[in-house]
Amino acid sequence: MVYGTTLRVPGGFFAPSTQKHTESEFTEALQKTMSQLPTTKPVHHHTPQEFVHPDLNHCTHVFVRVDRVKTPLEANYEGPFEVVTKHDKYFTLKGHTKENKVSIDRLKPAYIFKDVPPPNTGADDSANCSDTRESVKIRTTNQIPSKVSFPTGTLGGGYCGNPFQFS
Repeated sequence: MVYGTTLRVPGGFFAPSTQKHTESEFTEALQKTMSQLPTTKPVHHHTPQEFVHPDLNHCTHVFVRVDRVKTPLEANYEGPFEVVTKHDKYFTLKGHTKENKVSIDRLKPAYIFKDVPPPNTGADDSANCSDTRESVKIRTTNQIPSKVSFPTGTLGGGYCGNPFQFS
């Protein structure tokens, strides 16, 4: 082979055709063959199946999944929010300022004890903070232990002396 010349295939690679077909016969044979091929069912590669918690039908409060890019250490769920109305595909929740419709795919039931009121989600949380600070009593002691002992061995088996002792 030389660059720029046409490629030539030897005739030994091709078997001489013994059958002579016209274009119409070939077309009919092709249509018949194609009609006999079995059909295949369509494949849906992306059909996510969401989990819906069975207790979601009976709960009074729910958590809502956060579907945005979160900062590190941000919780995956917000809430709990009170359920106002329930529908097949969404719940109406009592939010901070208004009622929101949220898909059930984003909800998780909140298990709240009946004798403990749900957390206050209103804007008047600052008034509650001062009351709780006054009611909390911190237990302190003025006694210092006479001697504090520290471990003298390390995990590797070496010796580690006490850093200091109280007198």
